Amino acid sequence: MMKKLPVGKKAAAAAAILRKSGIVIMPAGTVYGLFCRALDPAAVRKIFGIKKRDVKKPLQVFLSSVDEIKKYAVITPGLMDRVKKYLPGPYTVILKLKPAYKKVFTFLSTGTIGIRVVNKGMAAEVVRVMREPVAATSANLSGKPAPKTFAEVEYEVLKHADYCADFDAEACGSPSSVVDLTGDEDVVVR
Repeated sequence: MMKKLPVGKKAAAAAAILRKSGIVIMPAGTVYGLFCRALDPAAVRKIFGIKKRDVKKPLQVFLSSVDEIKKYAVITPGLMDRVKKYLPGPYTVILKLKPAYKKVFTFLSTGTIGIRVVNKGMAAEVVRVMREPVAATSANLSGKPAPKTFAEVEYEVLKHADYCADFDAEACGSPSSVVDLTGDEDVVVR
């Protein structure tokens, strides 16, 4: 029987892999996801290749706190109150990206950024240890169902990952709901 590592050691191991342009599979607080450093273009390209994902479809950006959002997104008066209705939690909020970061996040071509903040589980711990944005998407081939358990991650995806941070976690759930906050009204996209 494989020995279970404590969450802290798994998170440290995952962060070490991510810092070396690696790809990590772990629960995203909802479903199993593919993770990489958001500021690492080579790692981002790997994820698009693994998933066979259209490069016009952006990845989510995981941040360690709601306050960190102000660094990357345009926050107008009252917008942070709207963001806090959804985050932290099982939501991705779409916000306008600050112009200074349009070339930094190579996978965001629309001028917007989809942000997730989770406050529990492996993804939260890894992002906390990383101290930088982490990009993610579900650990499936494009068009296939998102895996709720590690056992549902297809071999075609699994064989390209450098590490699985939490293969023994229980089923997670459904993909995050996506809420567009770029306009005056909250629009549920998914």
